[in-house]
Amino acid sequence: MIESVDSHCHLQTSVLRPNAGALVDEARYQGVREILVAGITPSETDSTVELAEQLGVWCSVGCHPCHAAEWDPQPVVRWTNHPRVVAIGECGLDYFHKPFDAHLQEQVFRDQIEMAKEANLPLILHNRDSDSDLIRILRDTNAPAGVFHCFGADRATLDAALELGFFISFAGNVTFPKAVFREIVASVPSDRLLVETDSPWLAPVPYRGKTNVPAYVTSVLLEVAKLRDEDPENLGSQVVANFRVCFPKTAPLSRNCA
Repeated sequence: MIESVDSHCHLQTSVLRPNAGALVDEARYQGVREILVAGITPSETDSTVELAEQLGVWCSVGCHPCHAAEWDPQPVVRWTNHPRVVAIGECGLDYFHKPFDAHLQEQVFRDQIEMAKEANLPLILHNRDSDSDLIRILRDTNAPAGVFHCFGADRATLDAALELGFFISFAGNVTFPKAVFREIVASVPSDRLLVETDSPWLAPVPYRGKTNVPAYVTSVLLEVAKLRDEDPENLGSQVVANFRVCFPKTAPLSRNCA
């Protein structure tokens, strides 16, 4: 069996939560050793942590940039010491969805960077059409490392992300034949690579157009292995190990999620 991880999914969404337990069981049956539910809004933080507890998976807490107007640090900061909370995010910048307030997004992002520093937690980054500003802020703040989730930027951004110590995670869109970033997948060092679903969105080929689920991450891994000309089983073992390095709080308890 090929092992893998789903380093970023959204089981807390209304489309997945009713069947979240069965979806986790299915993913584990398919060899998915680690699952992380990424936070979206501060108001849902309590219920996301509760879901992670119930399912024996990991989660992050934070505020997605498209929800910057909903930022409230209090529901987030009170959970940062919880054993199932392993990162801050997803946070970052999004200049794709319009209209957007770049100044507000930057302030909320900076707040979460400081929160991650105080909690000694890695960052889960959202970056869409905001490469230069995101890298600038990370450098200005001496931000803690973490992962660029659903990476789809250019080589210069990849180089900067690696220089800053971040892991690089690819999602289902890496299986789309016209995705231009496919050409840089092989440039990511093997010990800095992660895979994810970003479910319920971005279902990979051959499930494109369907609701995405954590078990589909195996298709992402297989495509990444193909693009890198690597053995999928070896790559799968590597990304499992990488997950536990990227999110150090998962290492002592990882057997609970196997």
